[in-house]
Amino acid sequence: AILLTSAAAVAPLAAAIDPLGIAGPAILTVGGATAAAAQAAGFPNVASAEGDVEALAALAIARLDAKGGAVMHAAGERRAGDLVGNLREAGFDARVVPLYRATPASRLSARTTAAFRAGKIDCAAFFSPQTARIFARLATDAGIVDDLGRVTAAALSQNVADAFEYLTWRRLLTADQPTTAALLAKLVASISDATPDNGAG
Repeated sequence: AILLTSAAAVAPLAAAIDPLGIAGPAILTVGGATAAAAQAAGFPNVASAEGDVEALAALAIARLDAKGGAVMHAAGERRAGDLVGNLREAGFDARVVPLYRATPASRLSARTTAAFRAGKIDCAAFFSPQTARIFARLATDAGIVDDLGRVTAAALSQNVADAFEYLTWRRLLTADQPTTAALLAKLVASISDATPDNGAG
């Protein structure tokens, strides 16, 4: 089986192996977006944990036979959590295979910086602690930290929120579950709460 914690791993994985070869390897993903990307790439046997790394480990342990062969975590060079470690503790022969490298941006674009300064950005969504940390550094470098007080930040998990907790946002929302759907639901609820009731029913 192959485990995926990011949709970014799908394209290099599909380029490296035939999605329909060897009867189509079982693909277990951390969430729905990654599962959809794997299915679009042609992998026929895909299941989503709809959660975080721990949820993916639990799905693998529940569905796979630890004696049935090696489990591969197709990932980036930098990873959050210890998926392989969790699986090894459960008796699996689990291995990490780095398939891509995410290169951090060196600065915010002039257009993005200007939009923050002009108050044209109402919300910013963050999906990983690394992304949050990079943004915090770039926002500081760009001199827009004070402008974030007009922006709502939406974090996929508490770990993401903790990565930039020293920044002052208008609001800091954290998804109830580490999924894109839960994050969007939190945003929609926030917008609804902030909308005045005009009595129109």
